[in-house]
Amino acid sequence: MERQAEFAPYLSPRDLSRVDPLALGQLHIDPPTRTITGKGGSRVLEPRVMQVLVALVQADGMVLTRDDLIAMCWDGRIVGDNAINRVISLLRQALFETAGEAVRLETITKVGFRIVATEAGQDAGAGASGGDRPSPGISRRALVAGATGLVAAAGLGLAAWNLRRAGIDPKAADLYRRGQLLQRTGEPGTMDQAMAFYKQAVQISPDFADAWGAMAIGYYHAASGFSRHDNAAYAQLMRSAARRALDIDPTQADAAAALVLAKGWYGRLFEAERDLRQLVADHPGYWYGNARLGIFLRQVGRIRDSLPFTNRTLSLDPMLPVGWAKLAVAQVQLGEIQEADVTLDNAARNWPSSWPLWFSRYTVLMQTGRYGEARRFVENPQTQPGFMDQQTIDVLSRTAEATLTGDAASKRRSSDELAAIAAEDPSDAPLVGWMLATLGDSAAAFKVFGAYYPPIRDSREGSAAFDLEPLFYPSVLRFRESADYKRLLVETGLEEYWMRSGSQPDFRRG
Repeated sequence: MERQAEFAPYLSPRDLSRVDPLALGQLHIDPPTRTITGKGGSRVLEPRVMQVLVALVQADGMVLTRDDLIAMCWDGRIVGDNAINRVISLLRQALFETAGEAVRLETITKVGFRIVATEAGQDAGAGASGGDRPSPGISRRALVAGATGLVAAAGLGLAAWNLRRAGIDPKAADLYRRGQLLQRTGEPGTMDQAMAFYKQAVQISPDFADAWGAMAIGYYHAASGFSRHDNAAYAQLMRSAARRALDIDPTQADAAAALVLAKGWYGRLFEAERDLRQLVADHPGYWYGNARLGIFLRQVGRIRDSLPFTNRTLSLDPMLPVGWAKLAVAQVQLGEIQEADVTLDNAARNWPSSWPLWFSRYTVLMQTGRYGEARRFVENPQTQPGFMDQQTIDVLSRTAEATLTGDAASKRRSSDELAAIAAEDPSDAPLVGWMLATLGDSAAAFKVFGAYYPPIRDSREGSAAFDLEPLFYPSVLRFRESADYKRLLVETGLEEYWMRSGSQPDFRRG
């Protein structure tokens, strides 16, 4: 008879940042970075999948029912069988890819699930609890080895910097690697945890220039969506961390990038491009510098000019789901629809439920007129990121359905719903704007855009970053001859930038 676990409140895998590394046979599990590493390589799991894995490993070979998993991993919320089946399917696939037959996720009919390590006669949970658990030092060494393998495959060479720098504590190096792995996923909430790792790393090794530089980049991202007061505070912290890194190592690329980004770009587009090109010239092998220049060129409508830098970024670091997501959208903007589909299909094999890839797929489908497919895609629980809330899914689905049917009443309801979202949270304006344009409601779209982009004359130069890229999506470009669109190009400084730089956006180059 199978042992069934009694639900224990202390088994709480929901806060992954507080769960120590685990070992299951020769599979090494690092919950804070959501990374599993085995003989087949490493995989980064989405949060819910890692939570379920932790719960099963902590159960020490006993069976967890669906109710147990809901209580431990879904906060007891009501979820359907499809949501649980999806997570189990993703976990089973990830375990097979990394551990082969050495680890099995078993379904006990009409009871629940358990996890079993078959390798060397070890049962589930070996090394996960009690006296059989290996020392943190063993788990950490295994984790570092696994992380190094993943990074080497990505071409980042994170092992090299540690060998070049004397006096860096291995614990600090481990924390830095964890932060880097998290930061590259592009998932919501990962930057906060990555920053916690960087802060711990510099506490252990105060002269760790790379950790200080990574922290500076983290502060830049933190500052991007905050109020003016918080923005100023984070900007100050960013400059402080960057200068500390450069005092230790004048060639530290992250710190140099942070100081360039700290200047902002809204209101100084011409100068921002000059600074970014200098950053890439000074650090040609720096993936983030190439990525930022590619992003900038997309922001000013020069999609084709951005591709060499985007491709260079992915050549330097292929393990960037957000990079592949952005490439696919750029391909659609250039009319390369089949290429965009292939890009997303290939990336989905590595990250089956990545948030950036998931949303880019929806964007690509909507921008290419495949509204029915877009609706089916967002409603499919097998493809949804684990943390996706039902409200967002419903909004995206209703917009796709209204666009598909063309029903005037449905389109009006969707337009009103989207406009209310932008009014409540202005940071949603770029997304809402292009969705309204897709619905054909150009008046509402440009009203939302107009409220989001302050005229250059009314903004503090370089004070904030505003997402201009949706202005060059196909759904918005349908209205490029309208007075509202032309006014936005002037008020955002785009026309001035094109004149000063002697460049033109793709839509004017044919």
